[in-house]
Amino acid sequence: MEESRMKKKQVLALLLTLSVPLGLTGYANAETGEVTFSHTPYGIQQVYSIEVVDPVTAVRNPTTPISGEETAIYVSAKMDSEDFMIRNVTLEWTVNGEKQEPIKMGLVEDVLSLPFAIPGFTADKADQVDLSKVDREIYSCNLPALEKDDVVTYHFQFGDTVSEDYEVTVMAHQNYTNMKRNPEKAGLVLEAEDGFQIQMVFGEKGDIHLNTGFGELIPDEQSAEIIENENGLTAKTSDCRVEVNYNPFSIRFYNENGDYVTAINGISAISDSAGNVEQIQYDLDSQDDDQYMGFGMQFADLNQRGNTVHIQTINWYLEQYKSGATYAPVPYYTVPDKYGLYIDESDQISFQMASENNDIQIIDRVSSRKENQTDLHIFLGDNEEIAAEYADVNGHAAMPPEWSFGTWLCANEWRTTAEIEDVMNKAEEYSVKYNAIITEGWKNNFYIFSDSSYTPQSGDYYFSASDFIWGDRWTDPVALVEKMKKKDAHFILWLVPSIKEPALDEDGNSTNPQMTADIEYLIENNMVIMNEDGTPYRQPNDWFTDNMILDFTNPMTKEWLKGKMGYLFTEIGISGFKTDGGEFLWGRDAVAFDGRRGDELRNDYPDLYAQTLYDIANELTGGDAVMFSRAAGRHMNQHPWMWMGDQNPTWEEFRSVLNAQMNLALSNVPFNTPDMAGFGGDLPGYEYKELYLRALAQVAFSPAIQLHSEGRNRENPDLSRTRMPWNLAERYHDDSIIDIFNIFNDIHYELQDYILENAEKASETGYPMMRSLAYEYPDDPEARKAETQYMFGDKYLVCPVTEQGATTWDVYLPVGNWQHYFTGETYEGNQWYTVDAPLDQIPVFEAI
Repeated sequence: MEESRMKKKQVLALLLTLSVPLGLTGYANAETGEVTFSHTPYGIQQVYSIEVVDPVTAVRNPTTPISGEETAIYVSAKMDSEDFMIRNVTLEWTVNGEKQEPIKMGLVEDVLSLPFAIPGFTADKADQVDLSKVDREIYSCNLPALEKDDVVTYHFQFGDTVSEDYEVTVMAHQNYTNMKRNPEKAGLVLEAEDGFQIQMVFGEKGDIHLNTGFGELIPDEQSAEIIENENGLTAKTSDCRVEVNYNPFSIRFYNENGDYVTAINGISAISDSAGNVEQIQYDLDSQDDDQYMGFGMQFADLNQRGNTVHIQTINWYLEQYKSGATYAPVPYYTVPDKYGLYIDESDQISFQMASENNDIQIIDRVSSRKENQTDLHIFLGDNEEIAAEYADVNGHAAMPPEWSFGTWLCANEWRTTAEIEDVMNKAEEYSVKYNAIITEGWKNNFYIFSDSSYTPQSGDYYFSASDFIWGDRWTDPVALVEKMKKKDAHFILWLVPSIKEPALDEDGNSTNPQMTADIEYLIENNMVIMNEDGTPYRQPNDWFTDNMILDFTNPMTKEWLKGKMGYLFTEIGISGFKTDGGEFLWGRDAVAFDGRRGDELRNDYPDLYAQTLYDIANELTGGDAVMFSRAAGRHMNQHPWMWMGDQNPTWEEFRSVLNAQMNLALSNVPFNTPDMAGFGGDLPGYEYKELYLRALAQVAFSPAIQLHSEGRNRENPDLSRTRMPWNLAERYHDDSIIDIFNIFNDIHYELQDYILENAEKASETGYPMMRSLAYEYPDDPEARKAETQYMFGDKYLVCPVTEQGATTWDVYLPVGNWQHYFTGETYEGNQWYTVDAPLDQIPVFEAI
């Protein structure tokens, strides 16, 4: 019994180690007595199960009470004693100002039994726990079912210790089965009895905009012909027809040819009578033959039918395809040659793509957003028309400079001028073409090269290169970049938007006075994300834990960064940043300068971060700079480029980044590339040569090539992990790796004019550069089977070899005539072929 008790204490300690001490605000810290209470009603609202966990043991469930349903309340209680058994915790509460009978809270004996405990967590992980941290208990109780608009306040009490008060308004789930046109409102507005409305605006081409909720109407000069009948209406334009049924409510969409496309068969909301909305849900018709593609950087599949896709950017290290998690989701999907659907919001949205039944449920968690409405667009037409309509609304992809379509060399272990110069020398020795070198270990502040000497200044001082005496590691960055430019290469520096407080020395003084001065200035001028209580928000996850993050909604932040980083562009000569991170903002308690809260801002934050630096860099370089981002939201195409890190060097990961690359392209994000052949860990055994060259062959027929790797193994720091071809050749004693690398790398450079032509088309029209065969030929059932094949531009059909040990490869050639890129052999379309696939070739076919 005692052993069982100890195991539970260990599990509890691990959960609390992962949750309570994460620097989150919203906890009640009443330390007037012997007990400290911790309660985060909304948690951090994380939808995945990883090391970045929602403090599941101290939330409200559901986070917003729903009329007619009980609400579970959880609190963590800590006693300043070795025996932390508290037991007598009481919840005192009121409803609409009237006191209710206090509720004695019960001890949660088995945290893992909670209905929202961490999925996949097992008790064997308790062995990781430091038992000295076992200092808290979890208590819970249920509030009874309440009525819509009831205002509930509550606090926790143990003896003389009382927590802060929490207040929440009860909402109700309303299913809108009866909505009618309101003739008193301009345009086409459908309205329910409680004022919930759908405004339908018909844009150019086949764009139908549905503004849904209790918010303000969009100015609209109605372009549709509207014919109303007893129980509905029909709205017609030259591009579409929409049929509305009032009761039971539905909206049916038809294209310009009169063909049925899809329907909204139901709509519901969780709201109160004041028009505050927590959630809006759409129920759409799903036809058996529909394929759902896009959603941004999705790794698991090309067709998301049967999946639930979450729109929540998250740092998920390795094997994203197993969880469905992604760094860069987009609330957009397309059904080829039929329709596209886009929700132009930053919210956490779940798309259940016929995963629970044969319908689509789109759940938009509006949460703290003040507008209380959702902007949904439906685009009708063929693939090119849908892509153009979506680009007009989402924004056309910014065109990056020509040099950025070449090969990028990157390794985490490069941390000195000497190492970068060695890369340049090796590339010249082995005739490896490249256009960019990225270094990650370059800074000790976020704008100063490490080991340089300077005189610390105030936080508003803007440094020049002449203020620094370069150290032994970065001996002379100016001269280094001059050498690169002579080789037509560009220098990119790694960055995260995270600010780490310096450690203190034994006398209590800052070990980095400049960083301390900068942080003081940032806080004083509201240039970091803050908590609701006015203290700086701190990252709750295990990457840069407890760091502050910059607030890019404050215009002053951009000007300050431009001043601080300006010399890097104008004097050193760098060409951009690898804008890593950005998935750092969690929960409703974090508040930005512009008033947005963390749950609303989370998916927009990485875009604001990269866009701010992109704008600065291009202003200072005359438009010749790039950002290279991993995390992003729906506007990532405005700050190119994107990369799909991080992955292991495995065949499964190779196939998953192919999915991600094509899904990004179909989401109006054309300029993207992976960590070729994987980033994580040491170089595998000699068998890795095959995966390396197969992945290289694929990215040669893509917008750009990037080689990247993790830092050195601390147990064997002399052994390089870089994915440079000469490093593999040396490790495996096989010079053919360099020879074959240059075959494909040279092909990529020979294709530069073609790549640029199709890149400009993608930017101008929204039409993807990389298009899966199932997207390109949606009516061809055989094309759907060729899941890894894609069109690269208008001419090349690329058939990557994605299985280990293959010497031949089955390819499907659609309608038309095709010529093998390497052998010159011609083939008739509408057939499968088995072709040779040596390591120095990839099955690629040109349309003739």
